[in-house]
Amino acid sequence: MPRLRRHPAEIGQLLAVLDPLEAQGLALGLPRAAVLRLRLLAEELFINSVLHGCGRTAGGCVAWALKPGRTTLGLRYLDNGPPWPPPAQPGDTDPQRVGGQGLRLLEAMASRLTRRRLGGWNVVHLEILLRNGSCLPPAS
Repeated sequence: MPRLRRHPAEIGQLLAVLDPLEAQGLALGLPRAAVLRLRLLAEELFINSVLHGCGRTAGGCVAWALKPGRTTLGLRYLDNGPPWPPPAQPGDTDPQRVGGQGLRLLEAMASRLTRRRLGGWNVVHLEILLRNGSCLPPAS
């Protein structure tokens, strides 16, 4: 299993999270489009952690690891914040609803997304498809 990199859940740590993620992906020879897509998804996860979760408490931290595969690029992302609220239900388009919009972005841009609570951590695993050196959006 790839080594997890840990960071304090503080807004000033954003580039300390994103820049190494991008550099590692490019160093692995992964397509730039795939690495940038993953960077955007990691940014959404991190900002959400800082603003709505573990960033609001002392000792809040996040951790991540890239999981390159033959046809996919994966990201395992964790934060030690409070449990996430349940996701919006299909068809819930109420613009006044608080929360869930970032999850919709993640679901739209990733080919696979799972989230769970494990031992005091929120855990996300997401993947994007790689084929012929390109980054493909999920099938419609």
